[in-house]
Amino acid sequence: MISGLSLCRLIMNRWQFEELIDALNGPDWWSIGITIVNALIMVWLGISQYKLQKRQTELQQRQTEAQEYEIYKRLYSLLVQVHNEVNDFLNNVSFGTYGPYYQADKESLKRKEKFINQLRNDLLNDYLDYELKFSDDLFDKETYRKILYQMYAVLYHVNQAIENDEVDMPIGVQHIYPVEGDMEVGVAVAIAKRFKNGDMILNGLMCFIEQKRQFGKCDDILKAIKKKCKIY
Repeated sequence: MISGLSLCRLIMNRWQFEELIDALNGPDWWSIGITIVNALIMVWLGISQYKLQKRQTELQQRQTEAQEYEIYKRLYSLLVQVHNEVNDFLNNVSFGTYGPYYQADKESLKRKEKFINQLRNDLLNDYLDYELKFSDDLFDKETYRKILYQMYAVLYHVNQAIENDEVDMPIGVQHIYPVEGDMEVGVAVAIAKRFKNGDMILNGLMCFIEQKRQFGKCDDILKAIKKKCKIY
């Protein structure tokens, strides 16, 4: 049999349980629950928005890096081609006006004239991109423009002289000697002697040689471009 005290406890426990159920079913608890759920949803939405913005920022950064890479790649290729043409210019003119080589490829200097002019146009068209990204000490547009124009002008007059049959191209073995220890000047003098209007050709070649010696090497600018071309 249940004692009176146990019966009282049982009644009290049941009463407290029913009171708890009533409290949980009350509107205040539902409001608290809805508030907690809404808060969790807002936290989830905030985290998702942050991750989305972070991905968008990373994507924009990658796109910017890709665009920068294309600019630097184009400049790198252009400068390498310019320096190669500058270094080979005297030899190209010499071989192009030497009988056996000319007979093997009569259009070589005309192609070279067009190519030099194209390099000059490419430089002028894109120089704003380069000028904004490098200092004048590292990349001097005017120096490149002047030497390319000088090379183009020399080739233009050389090709005009060839067309007008004003070039006496040597055929046999040719010995070119330095002038006062300067081999480049010796090459220029040897080339000029082949032309009817040799003085004009010599002046053009001597101007080129002077500009070439002020031109320098492209090592510093190419290293700077390579460093900026790295995309992580």
